[in-house]
Amino acid sequence: MDEDLRERLQHWSVSVQDRLAEFGLSLELAVVDGKLGPPGVVFVRSSRQREQALKVARAQKLDYRPLFAGVFAENAKLVLRLTHATVEARLELPASALVDIHNLRAKLKSPEGVLAATSVVEALPEQFWAGVEGGSQGPVSRITGRELREWVDEAVGLGASLFFGWTLPKDLAVAQKTEIGGLLEDAFSALGSLYDALAWSADNDFFSGQKRRARPVAEREGAKSKRTPTRKGRRPKDEAFVDDGDPASTDDSPTPSDGGPSNRTDPLFPRKRPILRRAQQDADTDPRLPIEKGTRICVLAGPFSGKVGVVQELDGKGGARVLFGLLAARLRVSDLVAFRDRTGKNSRQKLMSSHRRPLGGVSSK
Repeated sequence: MDEDLRERLQHWSVSVQDRLAEFGLSLELAVVDGKLGPPGVVFVRSSRQREQALKVARAQKLDYRPLFAGVFAENAKLVLRLTHATVEARLELPASALVDIHNLRAKLKSPEGVLAATSVVEALPEQFWAGVEGGSQGPVSRITGRELREWVDEAVGLGASLFFGWTLPKDLAVAQKTEIGGLLEDAFSALGSLYDALAWSADNDFFSGQKRRARPVAEREGAKSKRTPTRKGRRPKDEAFVDDGDPASTDDSPTPSDGGPSNRTDPLFPRKRPILRRAQQDADTDPRLPIEKGTRICVLAGPFSGKVGVVQELDGKGGARVLFGLLAARLRVSDLVAFRDRTGKNSRQKLMSSHRRPLGGVSSK
């Protein structure tokens, strides 16, 4: 990996890290140099949380000793992977991430756990794909609690990873190079919500037998925002993770071709991009305006909080399909606020078509 690409990936990944920290996820990052596979970025739980997970593993007599595969293989992780043909943004739960897998299995045995997991899966953008590496797969819009349980068992049986993510062709990403950094950031924000729901944590403990804090989601998210970690301690040196030789972080992806022009990925990550500030959003939005088809809106809550999109559909049940560039997600109308134009009316954009087609080159492998 050339230094320019490394610098751009580092700049982009720190902004993602900060955004994830806004709703309480303390994740360390590592820029993967591509020596053992495709280059990219990996986000994994902090060292303190890894110690907590290891204590739970030991208390439950889970044997980590045969693994020694490094923190990438033994923990749930968020991954950006750049191959010669695709750009991938994924949440991966390797079968060797014993605490995460066993905790998810326990969670999916209870009705409340199934509801909590599937509700977050259903809120993912429609372009996301999920399944087992080398096994059963499908669009996230069709996942049921039963299917999720079966996939976890299948991943364990195959010794493979359970994954959720967005795969788009590299040529499409390059064509959208001015927007793709922000779109991938949005994708990781959505995956961060899923990580919070599926990966083990003290607040998502269905496995160790310790009493969980039964708090409403809104209260829990509010508490998380107050615990936003500082930058200190959240930016380890790349070598802290890259040099552990973890094969699990690279084995599932095709190896990029050597040295060709197709390996140039730096246009996808501009050093700077315009950001609509919250103050500007507040000045241009009006909660009194109705949300209608074609309305330009700002999202007030959830992984897309602060993002600007266009309402493409209303389902009549309090939900809306909102388009964010190449991504489309279903959100609650109550979490949206309309932009106004200079006359004080709704700012509406003409939609190209109401015919729904797959966006973003979703992989159907």
